[in-house]
Amino acid sequence: MDISYGYCHCGCGGKAPLAPTTNRNRGWVKGEPLRYIHNHHCRGGNNNKWKGGKKSGGGSGGEYYLVKCPEDLKSNKNGYRYEHVVVAERVLGKPLPSGAVVHHVNGDTKDNRPENLVICQDGSYHSLLHARARIIRNGGNPNHRRCRYCHKYDSLENLKTYFCKGRATHYHNECNTVYHRERKRMLRNGGR
Repeated sequence: MDISYGYCHCGCGGKAPLAPTTNRNRGWVKGEPLRYIHNHHCRGGNNNKWKGGKKSGGGSGGEYYLVKCPEDLKSNKNGYRYEHVVVAERVLGKPLPSGAVVHHVNGDTKDNRPENLVICQDGSYHSLLHARARIIRNGGNPNHRRCRYCHKYDSLENLKTYFCKGRATHYHNECNTVYHRERKRMLRNGGR
């Protein structure tokens, strides 16, 4: 089936498609070319809601900005990429290495100034930065770790460390003893 087109009456020179149905309110006659291309005058910078190709999105609550980069091979199907990644790549002068993660120093994921971004070599280093920032926010020393049982921060010299499923967990020896003593007592009493 050959589809023929007419030209848009706004003077843009674009080809207007054929009307799919007759609609008197819109001035459509089935099979005849439409007078205008639908919404072509409202796209991009001509739209009154255009924000320069920048929109909120990503994450669970739209915590990140996305920017329009249709020519970029790493953009999503709509032609958008995370702004913090684009800024980091621009400052670095090349694409980010595989596995690299961009960290926001002040914790504001919408603040994408170059001085607020740190490129982490992998996700585990990025998690470490967040853990240290959380400790500092709670008034602790970033070189201290939290006891699994009493939840107090202490130096690694006073804590024991064990690894479970690849993650380090720290505890005071006394807290561990009290925890296991209580656990045995509860199991003997049937969970009470």
